[in-house]
Amino acid sequence: MLSMSILVNAEDMSGLMSRAESGEAIAQYDTGLRYLQGAGVEQDDSVAAGWIQKAAEQGHAPAQHALASMYFIGAGLKQDERTATKWLRLSAEQGYADAQYELGLMFFEGYTLKKDYKKAARWYRQAAEQGHASAQHGLGVMFLKGLGLKRNEEEAAVWIKKAAEQGEVEAQNNMGRLFTWGKGVKADDVEAASWYKKAAEQGNALAQYNLGLLYMEGKGVSQDYAEAAKWHGQAAEQGVAEAQDYMGVFYANGMGVKQNLVEALKYLRIAANSGFEASGKRAAQVEKLMNASQIDDAKRLTAEWLSRHQ
Repeated sequence: MLSMSILVNAEDMSGLMSRAESGEAIAQYDTGLRYLQGAGVEQDDSVAAGWIQKAAEQGHAPAQHALASMYFIGAGLKQDERTATKWLRLSAEQGYADAQYELGLMFFEGYTLKKDYKKAARWYRQAAEQGHASAQHGLGVMFLKGLGLKRNEEEAAVWIKKAAEQGEVEAQNNMGRLFTWGKGVKADDVEAASWYKKAAEQGNALAQYNLGLLYMEGKGVSQDYAEAAKWHGQAAEQGVAEAQDYMGVFYANGMGVKQNLVEALKYLRIAANSGFEASGKRAAQVEKLMNASQIDDAKRLTAEWLSRHQ
């Protein structure tokens, strides 16, 4: 649930230990991180937890957040979600943005806490106003859907854009969708394509699929079946059934790729396996154009793909 990826500084260990033993909270926290990551000392979660807890008990917000993470995953101490939540809340109440976002996420998802969209929105907003990209995106989505807040598409677009401009990949895809739909912003396929591409280049499967659609339809970009196939191929590889279906159609008709009925049948069967009903019907049509050897090859390639993606 919570991230344990925290960087430590390069201070000399002996000086740091001396400060930690004298009761300095920042030094105690940094010492704990050293042991947590094995930076200049032998990695030891238990020792790390001890030092981080000393800092947390002095009210050090980052240490409280780190201690919550350790309790959530059981690193160096017994896993205890209730105690983890206590420390996370203490950190959040001190204004620590990561803790505020994560507490909001817990209320949003109902994870260890009763689902409460109003409380989720409140914590998201506090983190978002500090520039926390994931919180900005979360708050924007809540405005967009009217969850815990009065629905406001313009306000949603403001917060989602803030997150997208920081490189938050889901926010970038959602900005593309807002420009596609004309929700909170004026519909603009060129802007949509720009945001989809930013997210697609970061590997977001839905953005890859959405960008592929624009290239296929010539909306916001010049129509280019090769580009459509490129992006749908990447989305298909990540399991987007609609993209798998399109790849089947592309290969069956030689659109943007060299015609290949074996690949067409493979993708259509994969999409059908993902629950895309129309693909099963298309697969049956393609199969009528193939010989037994080609069908066997497609069956083998399908099985190999499904085995790799279990």
